[in-house]
Amino acid sequence: MAVVSCWFPGSCGKLSKHFIARFPAISAYIFLNLNELAQVQENCIVGQRREYFCPFRSEVFRGKRPDSFCEVKKVFSDMDNLSAPEPQKSSASFSRCEDGTPYIDPRRASPWPRRRVREVHARLIAPDELKSWILHEDEKVIVINKPGDVVCHPSKAGPRSSLAGAVREYSGLAVSHLVFRLDRETSGVVVFAKTSAVAARLQGALMLRQAGKAYLAVMTGEFSEPVTVDQPLGDDENSLVFAKSAVRSGGQAAVTRFTPLSRGGGFTLVRVVTETGRKHQIRAHAQWLGKCIVGDKIYGPDAGCYLDFITRGWTSALEEKLLLPRQALHCSEIDMRKAGMDRVLSAPLPADLRAFCCARGIAIPEGI
Repeated sequence: MAVVSCWFPGSCGKLSKHFIARFPAISAYIFLNLNELAQVQENCIVGQRREYFCPFRSEVFRGKRPDSFCEVKKVFSDMDNLSAPEPQKSSASFSRCEDGTPYIDPRRASPWPRRRVREVHARLIAPDELKSWILHEDEKVIVINKPGDVVCHPSKAGPRSSLAGAVREYSGLAVSHLVFRLDRETSGVVVFAKTSAVAARLQGALMLRQAGKAYLAVMTGEFSEPVTVDQPLGDDENSLVFAKSAVRSGGQAAVTRFTPLSRGGGFTLVRVVTETGRKHQIRAHAQWLGKCIVGDKIYGPDAGCYLDFITRGWTSALEEKLLLPRQALHCSEIDMRKAGMDRVLSAPLPADLRAFCCARGIAIPEGI
């Protein structure tokens, strides 16, 4: 098996020079013969980056690094002299080009080989545990103070493996309407609506920027003046982690305001307010500032930490680099009064982040 690194539509495709420059050590390059397409099998997922494997022997490509599209076609045509195994049926459904050929976004291709995925035991939420997280409940909403090790969306490990599933079981509702989500390792305020009408109103308010959200974060480096980052965000095509965002031209508008509250020991406790709601906005803007969130496996000192974590789990080497087993980001308050709620919902700084600050002499302001 060999990895399909890129797949271009049409009859005049070009090699990904970016890919070749970045991964010169890859021993095999398999590209499409644009006239006779190979069957491609979706093999596995590493993190959120998909790998596609082509069922042909790769020895014909070993040691060859094509520098032009003509060379690729020549190398590909050499396969006619090999007895290739029968193509495997593909269970994946691909979009197609005008000429009917399959198309895969080259950004989603991956150079990684097959790897053994470690067994992960799902974190299950006990009924009494969920009750202790409830900040507010009425006939319209349930407001939860989510810990930094719980996923919001439903998962395959049963209802108690996600916040949405646990809330649904607790409330007895057919559907638990998640108004907005937090990343697994971000703690803080999460709102569930009890009816679709309430969910639509609250989600509409978020889309129209009629709701305010504020976060608390511990960032690397010390600074004392407020900073506003007004930089567009889009996919980070230079990262090994498919889900990573980055400041880039042509991205979506994104504005984040960082206000330092206290500092010490080389770190700063910051209040963060977002004016937009882009994926990983705070974390990507913090990295752009050069002051990443403590414990961030993707936007911290090295995105390879995330790959190490999903492969090996939490290790002493990761602890030395990241200092915390999860990112020091906490959704501390949300104001949806313009959407009909009668209060500002807030959650205090959690114990793990409080202990981190105290250990480094970072004063925690009263009321946080």
